[in-house]
Amino acid sequence: MAPKQVTSGATTTNYSGLSRGRITTHCISTIAIKTLHNHAYRRNFSDCNLYQLGNTKMRATLKTKGTKPIPSNVSNRPQLLERMALRHFHSSDWDKALKLLRQAHSLAPQNHSICNNIGVAFWGKKSYKKARHWFSKAISLAPQTTSYIGNFVRSVIETEGSTAAVSQAITLLHGKAHTHKHALGAIVDYLVQREEPQLALTLLSKLHDCPESDPDILFLWTTAYKATNQIDKAMELANHGLSAHPDHIPLLLRRSELFFHLELPAEAERDARRAIELSETNANAYLALGNALIKQNRVQEAIKNYETAININPSLGSAQWNLSLALLLAGRFKEGWAKYHWGISQKKRDVPAVSLPAWDGSTVPQKTILVRHEQGFGDVIQFVRFLPLVRKRCASLLFVCQKGLIPLLEKFPGVDEIFSDTNEALQKADYFVPLLDIPKFILSDENDIPSRSGYIEPPRNYKCKWQPFFSSIKGLKIGVVWAGNPNHTNDKNRSIHFQIFQKIFYDKNIFVFSLQKGSAAKDACNFKPGSTIFLDLGPYIEDFADTSAIIKHLDLVICVDTSVAHLAGAMGKQVWTLLPFAPDWRWQLDREDTPWYNSMKLYRQPAPGDWDSVIKQVENDLQEIIKTTKGHTNVDIQLFHQATDGYTQLVTDFCRALRAGNRYLTEAVLFEVKVLQNRGLAVEAAALLRESLRALPENTDLLLALGGVLLTLNEYGDALDSFQTAISIDPTNSDNMMWIAVALVKHGHFNIAADILDVVRTLDPNKYEKCRKMRRVIDRLIGSS
Repeated sequence: MAPKQVTSGATTTNYSGLSRGRITTHCISTIAIKTLHNHAYRRNFSDCNLYQLGNTKMRATLKTKGTKPIPSNVSNRPQLLERMALRHFHSSDWDKALKLLRQAHSLAPQNHSICNNIGVAFWGKKSYKKARHWFSKAISLAPQTTSYIGNFVRSVIETEGSTAAVSQAITLLHGKAHTHKHALGAIVDYLVQREEPQLALTLLSKLHDCPESDPDILFLWTTAYKATNQIDKAMELANHGLSAHPDHIPLLLRRSELFFHLELPAEAERDARRAIELSETNANAYLALGNALIKQNRVQEAIKNYETAININPSLGSAQWNLSLALLLAGRFKEGWAKYHWGISQKKRDVPAVSLPAWDGSTVPQKTILVRHEQGFGDVIQFVRFLPLVRKRCASLLFVCQKGLIPLLEKFPGVDEIFSDTNEALQKADYFVPLLDIPKFILSDENDIPSRSGYIEPPRNYKCKWQPFFSSIKGLKIGVVWAGNPNHTNDKNRSIHFQIFQKIFYDKNIFVFSLQKGSAAKDACNFKPGSTIFLDLGPYIEDFADTSAIIKHLDLVICVDTSVAHLAGAMGKQVWTLLPFAPDWRWQLDREDTPWYNSMKLYRQPAPGDWDSVIKQVENDLQEIIKTTKGHTNVDIQLFHQATDGYTQLVTDFCRALRAGNRYLTEAVLFEVKVLQNRGLAVEAAALLRESLRALPENTDLLLALGGVLLTLNEYGDALDSFQTAISIDPTNSDNMMWIAVALVKHGHFNIAADILDVVRTLDPNKYEKCRKMRRVIDRLIGSS
């Protein structure tokens, strides 16, 4: 936020809203409350719009008058010199402005507005110490001028830090904060924008003379509380202020914003409409109303209100950005993409400032274009489809993306070289374009979207890595993701609690594989054991190439609106995407399909928060697939015999998943027992065998294995019981008896082993010679002992 520019008692500044949420909610700036002239402020503090109109007129004046040489007849008139200097503020030509202001100051050294504006010019040059000096001088000449105090404190923040600045503000405003509430508001806003709202609360709490009944002061408190995410306290103060001052527009709009945050759009709409009744030319009120309407999926009404806000104040960036998203949500691609650039100024698009010229969509032969990622992984996956089209318009294309995507996209069609470091790529390029600026050069409507059937393939080495595991699993294989990035502004609406999500899976005829990453991955441990086999693959996924290779081997992906949904769609894999009531713009409204991916089906909440209806619909559709495929599950035992060291832990986890799904496969249990024994965990191996024998009490292989493990634990009696049970179940199985004899010999139980060998020789003449040789060995061992 730039400092205030003052001339002849007037104040000009640029108003900017803060962005919050999927649709930018408008944080009403405390500075916006201030009117253009001090006398106007005294008449009507609550009239935000008077300030806005004045600001617009000042900017228009600066634009149209231009800059001309200083006429000789004004060279000795300091106020005219000052006004001419302000024209250069608009073009950020701070040096020319300073030259004029210094000349004005030499003629009128006691003019406080000239001193302040010299400070503003130094601020523009980022010379904060010099700016502070001139703001301090302005205060000494006019200590009651509110804007000077705000400017001075902000310069202290830049030179000495926020803590020192708050101390200075407390000193300057103590005992008179209620008369300098605009300076206080400017400081609070600045601290909030610097993401230091706790210091704003400290400042407000130290100024004990702030009357609680003053709605403007209450508004400042709501600003600080909202920024510290203390929504309940902010709402309490907003309600308190409005109970005494029901027509206070800033508090009405703040409460509308808080209702929006609390997912109460009808209440947010009510307050916004009341603000419009009080001031029909208040752009912020129409913005707030548009936000409340978009939350209710009333997109056409929202568009009209955003357009009204922009007609009143074309520079209201948050309205421009929200209009862009609303137009895209409505499927009006050409108009929506044309305004999408507003997201950069609103800090909703992470696009860095670069020295290269911007690519404008034209063909540039012999030139290299640098395309850089922005926003999340899903955005990159969705929009890389445009890179081959860009490549046709240039000689070479460089692509910068997140490291986690490089193994997946390093050989993507149209990409000549891929980077994770923007600065490295800049040295090789002629033009620059953010990835999500490309659609405005290509898309007029959804029919222009390319590659809907799929455009991403997993790298060959990753496919080979996962092929042995999945080729051994026969049955309907489903990948799932129930939560997105918790830092996403709409994550509380788009993610599903795992206990709700897992209701989909109870059928014994499916394998479910979790592809969940991040903090929500731990929820997989809470899967309730049942008939469904559920395996968490999250720990084995290193990057998106791994995820793509897994998806390649699946039959279906079921997930919320996150990057995995885009990846499955980009691979042409059947994917069911579960959406909140008010979805992201790309999914549009009132349709089960999407123009972005042919293989995707959309499941929408019928009302805000109603995931149960969505889960029920998914469950029904899944049952239809199971019936159609006549699905059954099976596991090739070769998986357990051929598991290499690299697969040991994965196969072990799969064995546990089988047991949790009540599938006690002998080979799986024996594999897990072997792994436990190799790790020196014989007690755990015995416990596993006993658990498995409760499900398969007459499984002689498991009984023999248990006896062998018990021998290693010196539990001789229990081991013999296990062996005897196996023999009683199958008394003619000479192979089992031979195995028991060998196990007993290994553990020094020679006499019992000899007796068993005698029985084997009687049962199976073919083993006579083998038994005779073993008996000789045993006799020697007995003799030597």
